[in-house]
Amino acid sequence: MNYFALGFGVIAATAVAGLDYATQARQIPGGLSVVAYVQTIPARFNVAQDETRAAEEKAARQAQPASIHLPEPPAGWTRRALTDADRALLDLLPPQPSAREKALTAELKESTVAGALLDLDARKAEAARAERDAQTWVYQKGEDIVALRASYSRTRTPRGMQGLAIEISDNNVAAMVGREGFAVIQGVAYSRNLGLLGARAEAPYREFNGSLRDEVKILARARASDAAVREILAAIDYDGLNAMLDTPLDNVGSNAPVLSVEEQKRLADAEVNIRRDRHLAAARAAEDRLKGKADAAQEEVATDPAAETAEHAETDDAAEDSFFSRIFAKLTGGGDSSTDTEKRYEPKRFSVSTKGNCKIVATGKTCSVK
Repeated sequence: MNYFALGFGVIAATAVAGLDYATQARQIPGGLSVVAYVQTIPARFNVAQDETRAAEEKAARQAQPASIHLPEPPAGWTRRALTDADRALLDLLPPQPSAREKALTAELKESTVAGALLDLDARKAEAARAERDAQTWVYQKGEDIVALRASYSRTRTPRGMQGLAIEISDNNVAAMVGREGFAVIQGVAYSRNLGLLGARAEAPYREFNGSLRDEVKILARARASDAAVREILAAIDYDGLNAMLDTPLDNVGSNAPVLSVEEQKRLADAEVNIRRDRHLAAARAAEDRLKGKADAAQEEVATDPAAETAEHAETDDAAEDSFFSRIFAKLTGGGDSSTDTEKRYEPKRFSVSTKGNCKIVATGKTCSVK
């Protein structure tokens, strides 16, 4: 028998128990006797087990695709996976590059690095489309067609100056997307997406967005009446989606109040205004943080030139990929399928220092590397 190990274990256990006793005693006015402390152990052990079990169950729910909570077809409806005909009808086909984009792509592919980046970007786009298709069901009743998608993801906070620049751009663009309230169904507000500066207002389809915080997102593209869209949205398992959140929302799902169509519209319009204000506030806050980082970096570089390189070594890889993808889109005058036919948003000019004397400057459609 290893008496040294046994003795060490006894001492360690005694120390832990003593620390736990002191912690519990501080929480009780007048202190806690040893007997009373011992009596708390079984109850606290059970609570810890319950918390562990609840965390495991939540992780299991979050690991499942959110699309399992999309409804079976209501009476009179059919349900199918997304087809090419549906993609064409609802403008979900991959965007076709223009002649200018094709020429620029061919030129860039002559460079080994640029070609590899373009291939990587193409693979990511294909993976995103495959993920979208897997998360989508198409519902049809007569001439009414609704493509419904549900997804779950944890929000990642961008890091570094490039991440802040992207955050500023994303929030400013989101605030400029035209939206009008549509409905509040089982506590979830839906708005119609009219596109950047209202460019989708005359599209043959309509797109509706709803979310539970920023973790669960619901998207519907429809060529259907308001009543048909509401019928499909109302059949979603909102209790199941709500249970995927780290902290489920009150008054969502079966706990939500029943609202008239007029009340739904009024509340949905109010939610649109609230979200727009939040995006603008988030953009301003990111601008302030970016300015603070830039000022601090300038002061640090003034005393230690090597500090600039260290600062930008912390840039988040995903944010950097997105940043360069956006630069390529601006160079080609293109964008993703949701903005190809829309008016171009001219964001505020921003300059992001990368390393040494190199700067990437982006202004609207153009960018240059100096």
